[in-house]
Amino acid sequence: MNVFKRSLILLSFVGCCVCLALVGAALGTRHWFVASCRQRLRPIPGSVSQITRTNTAFNNTQIQGSKSQEQSSDTRQQSETELQSSSAQEESSRTKEEVFRPNSTGSINFGLFQGDLELNVGFGERLTHFQVSETSGLMNQGLWVGTIACLCVGLLFAIAGAIFAIINTATTPVELITGVPGLYIWNSLAAVFTLVAVVLWSVLYHTSLSHNVLIEQSKDGWTTEGNEALGYSFWLVVVAIIVHVANCGLVAFGTYEPKSKEKIQEPDKATNDILLY
Repeated sequence: MNVFKRSLILLSFVGCCVCLALVGAALGTRHWFVASCRQRLRPIPGSVSQITRTNTAFNNTQIQGSKSQEQSSDTRQQSETELQSSSAQEESSRTKEEVFRPNSTGSINFGLFQGDLELNVGFGERLTHFQVSETSGLMNQGLWVGTIACLCVGLLFAIAGAIFAIINTATTPVELITGVPGLYIWNSLAAVFTLVAVVLWSVLYHTSLSHNVLIEQSKDGWTTEGNEALGYSFWLVVVAIIVHVANCGLVAFGTYEPKSKEKIQEPDKATNDILLY
């Protein structure tokens, strides 16, 4: 194996180290999930309906007297009833629309192990750190554990790929598992397990995290629904998958040898003469 091919295999070692750094950073950072927080505010019923109710009660107690007064009071009651119905319709339409407090904002982000919650209720921001494992009901435990397990297995195969890349750079192993075919195996398995981790987290995100994740704060009107996104920690793992696939391409390019076609030699003329006789 010439120097150029060994250099490409050495580059696959560098690629495995990059994958180890990316997945390790993804495991250690707290940005697999990010979202902004808002606090709902229910509208207070309008003062018009309260005034009309008070006037109605007052008028009902004061209506007495002649026939003309009764007719005027009936007309007044009818108009007040219509005003009440219209105000009730306005209130019901306003309660259907969610209103958020303008000064109550915040953000939440968490990784596979830890997270940060920052809320502002109008008196300044308050930062809270929490453990993901202690937040009951936040996410599906099976998908969460499966994501961590697949990433750890992917790290082991990436380490194996880096070790055997160094071995193949220095020597030419005889065994298939330690030679060039082994480099395909380690990088492919690392890419597969890392891809499974990405799929598991994507399913977890769409099933559990796309709704309100502020379970304890929801009673105070806090929500993250509609403001969530996948953080950079998740995308680091996606980049690691691409690097593993690129490693397989480097190994294939570095070890490719075109098949040489053997030319069939034509028999000499003297030999042909002997065969004829």
